[in-house]
Amino acid sequence: MSREIIDLSLPITDGVATLPGDVPVRLWVHDELTRVGGIQLGTHAGTHLDAPFHWFGGGATVDRVPLQRLVGPARVIDLRGRSIEVTLQELVAACGPTEPGERLLLLTGWRGEVTDQDYPHLSREAAEWLVEQRPALVSIDTPSVDGPHSGCAHGVLLDAEVPIIELLTNLDRVVGRPFDLVALPLAVVGMDGAPVRAIAVTALPA
Repeated sequence: MSREIIDLSLPITDGVATLPGDVPVRLWVHDELTRVGGIQLGTHAGTHLDAPFHWFGGGATVDRVPLQRLVGPARVIDLRGRSIEVTLQELVAACGPTEPGERLLLLTGWRGEVTDQDYPHLSREAAEWLVEQRPALVSIDTPSVDGPHSGCAHGVLLDAEVPIIELLTNLDRVVGRPFDLVALPLAVVGMDGAPVRAIAVTALPA
């Protein structure tokens, strides 16, 4: 069977915008002869994983997040056209029945800038409902599962050891299609997050 590989990651370019207060992104050529380069970036640059340690000092760091949570069958939850703060009712209606261990990718259709203040995000009640479903991970296509002045969704999910992936892209290409998610962070030790190269592996449409 022929497979299609869809990149779900945002490209990281020199000087790409980051969340306020984050480490600036720099890419440079260190040696002109061999073209060996250097990279400077924060743990939340571009498409990235939030590990529980991001919110709780005793939580798992990136290197301790089980890889099984980050690789396997996944499902896109279509939240396009919903409220800026996605309500419990909206999420339940869009999600439908769930099974423990699902990898849930939230598609809001957001197409703004990382520095925006009005991107879609989860309400506390929506995050609490997600935790009750016992997902392997929760992902979203916006800068954060929380609004710019809140941290409740992070707290709810990461306290339950549910890793978060933020700033996914191209989720509209796998809505309603079965696919496997591969979302592997850099193997950095002792850190709260790391950039991720996320892909969807799916069968080619007939």
